Order: sequence, then C-alpha cells, then structure tokens
Amino acid sequence: MLLPPGAVLESLNLGTWFEGGEAEEEEDEQEGEQQHQQEQQQQQQAAAQHLAEELAALASVPQLSNLRSLRLDDHNSHDTAVWRRSLPALLDRTPQLTDLVLAEWAPRRLPECIRLRSGLRSLGLEGQRMAELPEGPYLQGLEALQLVLQAFSQVPPALTAATALTRLDLSHNGGMQLSAAVLDALPCLRALTLAGTGSLPEGRYLAGLQELSLVNHSFTRLPPALAAATALTCLDLRRHAAAPKGASEGQQAALDEEKEDLELPVEDARAILAPLPLRQLCLSPALAGSPGVETLRSACPQLEISFLRPHEWWSE
Repeated sequence: MLLPPGAVLESLNLGTWFEGGEAEEEEDEQEGEQQHQQEQQQQQQAAAQHLAEELAALASVPQLSNLRSLRLDDHNSHDTAVWRRSLPALLDRTPQLTDLVLAEWAPRRLPECIRLRSGLRSLGLEGQRMAELPEGPYLQGLEALQLVLQAFSQVPPALTAATALTRLDLSHNGGMQLSAAVLDALPCLRALTLAGTGSLPEGRYLAGLQELSLVNHSFTRLPPALAAATALTCLDLRRHAAAPKGASEGQQAALDEEKEDLELPVEDARAILAPLPLRQLCLSPALAGSPGVETLRSACPQLEISFLRPHEWWSE
C-alpha cells in the first residue's frame, strides 16, 4: 500500500470477498467436481496468503499513526484466521483510532487486542454470533456500540461498564431476553435500536431516550412502556413481511403493503404517542390512512410521519 509522502490517512475500509468459479461440465461429473474443489481450495489458499502479505505491508505504513476510523469486512470465512493473526499488529500502529467496525467475522468471541483496547469512542460488532460480551477497558469511554447479529440470551451484563454510551444497537439477537436492569445503568443513553425484538421493557432508561428503532418488531399493539419515553423525538415502527426465498423486490413490496400486524387504534395514538414530543415517526405503508394515523396528524401538527419499508431510511 503506497501513499504520497505527507499524506494523512484518517479513515480506512478493508474487506475481503471470495467468489469461487463454477465447475465446467465434464463427462465424469465426480472427477470434475473433485478438480473444481481442488482448484477452489488452491484459490482460497492463494487469496489468504495474498491477504496476509497485504496486511503485513499495511502495518508498516507510517500514516497509520493518524488513523481514526477503521472498518474490516470479512466476507470470506477462510480469511478469518488471517485477520485474527494480523489484527494485533494493525491496531498497535493506530494509537489515535477512535472508531472501529468488525463486520461478518466469525470468531464467536471478541479478539483480545480489542478487549484490552482503550480510547475507542465507537465500536461496531456485526455477525460474530458471540454468546457473551466480555468485560474490559474497551467499554470505558465508548459513546456508540453496535452488537448486531450476535447470539446473546440476555442484554450483556458487561455493558454496565459503558457508562458513556449514548447510542446502542442490539438488533437481531434472536432469543435475547430484554430487561431494563442493564439499560438503566446507562445514564447517557439517548438512541436505542432493537430491530427484530418482541418486547420493550419498562425502566428508567426510557425517560432519556430521544431515538428508538423497533424495526421488524412482532408487536400487535403499541407497547405501553412507550408512554414513559417522554423525551422521544424519533420513533421507527416499520414492519417487514417475510417473503419467500428468491422473491423480487416488487413481490416484497407488495407483501409489505398488504401485511401489517401492528394495530394503531385511535385510543393508542392518543394515550401513548400523542403526548410524546415526537418529530419523526416511521410506519409501514399498510398503516397509511388508518384512523390512528389521522388522529396523530390532527393532535401533533409538528409530527412528520413517513411510510417506508424497512430497507429504506429517513433522509436527513
């Protein structure tokens, strides 16, 4: 990796993607498949060796000392060991690093070089399928934390050490039991994302929230706990209908239009949502024109209501 002399490197995004070729048709299918597997294995080994060399060269780049943001995407499970061996040396060369994202890794545990790291302000962990979140210096000073697609059975108790957190994402942790005990220990929490959840526990944490995302929830009625979120200005309640595998975007959109299990009766709109200082509310398209929505429009003229599918986002 070459940079011009004097260049300042503050942000870096590294990723690996491996695409194996299709086996050619041969008279002996079994022999052809074996040959294809051997070729694919050789390609994977060569790619892993190349990645190791590239990462070793990267660790020697002087400009890493100025790096503040680093994202590592491992879309090739065969490279996970290479990343794990190379990561300590890479992080040793980034003393000013404050923002780190690990996406699609499959180690099922937090690398020790990250657990012992201090000075991080933002950490994104996506797809590691960790069953536990370890304690460590890395939690101290964190302001934003993503724990997406993990395998937690409960909100990790170690989070109580992250007292500076303002943003927390616990999306898509299937089977995780939500409780307020840990969330109440986060005095600065202002934004919470719980995509894919089926509950919203009552607790002191709600009073400080300004943003709450419950995308792909399984509620049939608004959770009563929402009424305690008295500082909430932004709420996302979109619901994504499950489409058959291979469905087109048009078929998915049609399902989203037709299926909406969340009801928004007038009494819920008045008692739970209308008293909140909401500025932005995002709902699934199926709720457009419902009596509850019209009640909100009348009671809250300052409220912007959007009807988007879950893969669409607010544009600031």
